[in-house]
Amino acid sequence: MDKEPHLNLLKIAGGISTFSGIGHGLFYLFKKFTNDKTKSLKLTPWLERFIEEVKSKLKENKQKFLKIETIALVINLLSEIEEYLYLKECISLEERRLLLIESPKEYEAAVFESLKQHEKYFSVAKNFLSKQLGINFDAIIECINCCNIKEFKMILDENQFEYDDLPDVDKEILKKAFILYSNQKIQQEKVSENLLLIAKANSEFYKVAVEIQNLNKFLLKDTIYREYGINEKYFYQLIKKNDLLNDKQIKNFREIEKDLKSKTR
Repeated sequence: MDKEPHLNLLKIAGGISTFSGIGHGLFYLFKKFTNDKTKSLKLTPWLERFIEEVKSKLKENKQKFLKIETIALVINLLSEIEEYLYLKECISLEERRLLLIESPKEYEAAVFESLKQHEKYFSVAKNFLSKQLGINFDAIIECINCCNIKEFKMILDENQFEYDDLPDVDKEILKKAFILYSNQKIQQEKVSENLLLIAKANSEFYKVAVEIQNLNKFLLKDTIYREYGINEKYFYQLIKKNDLLNDKQIKNFREIEKDLKSKTR
C-alpha cells in the first residue's frame, strides 16, 4: 500500500481520466480543504443522476466487498465531479492554455497552473463524494491496487455513465481523430516507460520525468480538442455509438494502448 494512497486514486481517476501521472509536489490538498467546502456544491442534473445511479449500485451490492464495476463507476463519478468544479471556475485558464500551444514556455506554465487547480478540485470532489456515498476511499484504493491495471482501465471505459452531451461528430472524422490520438498516446506510453526506468536508476530525475509526462498528456488532449473539437473523455462512447469498437484499426490501437498501460503502472 502506498504511503500516500490518495496519489494512486488521483492517478487513476478518470479525468484526471485524462490527466493521470500528476505528481508535481502539490499533494497537500486533502488537509487544506475543510468539509465546509462541500456543503454548498451545486451540480448539474446529469451529475445528480450519476450520483443517484451510483447510490443505487451501492445498495444493490450484497457482498462484503464492492464489485469492481461499482468501484469503476465511483471513480468515474469522482472524475466527473472534479472536472465540473474545475471548469466552473477555470474555463478562462482552459481557453488560455489552448491558445498557448505553440508557445512552449507559456504553455508549460499554463499546464502546471491547470494541474494545481485540478488537484484542488479533486480534493473537494473527493470529500463531497465521501459524504454523499458514505464510502471510504482508502478501501477503494486498496481494491484498485489488487486489480490488474489493464483490466481495470477497460472496466473504467465500460462503466461510464452515459453522457447526455456527446458532440455530433462525423464517423470518418471520429475514426481519424481517434487513430491520431491513440497513435500519439502509444508513443507517450513508450516514452513514459523509458522515463520511469531512468527515474528508478536516478531518483533526481523523477520530478523531470513527471513534468514531461504531464506536459505530453495535456498537449495531446489539447491538440485533439483544438483540431477536432472532441474531449478525449468522449472517445469510448462516441466509438461505441458509431459502431466502431470492432473496427480493426481502432481495436488494434486500443489493445496496444492497454498493454502499454499495464507495463507502466
